[in-house]
Amino acid sequence: MTDRTNIAAGIRISTDIEHRPNRPAPYRGRVRWWDPTTKRRPSLSEGKNSEEEAQEWLQAIVQAAQAGLTPSTATMTLAEYGEANMDLALRGLELKTLDPYLAGWRKRVVPALGHLAVRLITNGVVDRTVQNWIADEHSRSTVKNTIAVLVRVMEQAVRDGIISVNPARVTGWQKLYKQAEDELRNPRALALPDWDSLVQLADALMAVSHDQYRGARPMVSSSPRAPPPGSAKSQAAASRTSTPTSGSGPCGARPHPHPAA
Repeated sequence: MTDRTNIAAGIRISTDIEHRPNRPAPYRGRVRWWDPTTKRRPSLSEGKNSEEEAQEWLQAIVQAAQAGLTPSTATMTLAEYGEANMDLALRGLELKTLDPYLAGWRKRVVPALGHLAVRLITNGVVDRTVQNWIADEHSRSTVKNTIAVLVRVMEQAVRDGIISVNPARVTGWQKLYKQAEDELRNPRALALPDWDSLVQLADALMAVSHDQYRGARPMVSSSPRAPPPGSAKSQAAASRTSTPTSGSGPCGARPHPHPAA
């Protein structure tokens, strides 16, 4: 299972797949090549669950090598690739723009995506990452600059042939800010939709409280908005509160000792 491919850049590459039983990833794909600069023969390997997955991994490296990339470059993580190619990716920018771009790269992109290989970053990964930045209450300009530097680095990866499409070109993220602003202007949009949701919330709060304290549950049952007595919802709510916890007082409230006379 060994193949040899002549690379257009003058680098000859060899690949092989080794089956290693009793390993979590029993099929190891390995690639070796001759580096004319260092005069050495480095190698790179990765374990896969099946021979087909190992073959796909090797094929991606061969295709990248045919475009003039060494296997080590083709399998770089985003943090490594950005560090090696940041000057090229940010070429043409004004100096006043570099600082916010580089800050976004260091503080947000690298912690969130830096550990992933460039070729494994998808549109879905970027979408969820941007959504997390917005949930962390970063400003629009901060998120905009962070996305911009990610777009430039991934665009350089497209030019290098590591990926074919830039997954960082996300759209619609600014609408999430508008949704948050609308919720602040209209707090009722955050209200629970129905009585069952309130009961579920009360049960969840009780479950995570100390000793599963049931003090808040009777207040829900006695609310003016509670279902009429005898209704199905009322009986279901009563069944959840009818059994007090061991050692608790009426309705689950803890008894308080009387002060000494």
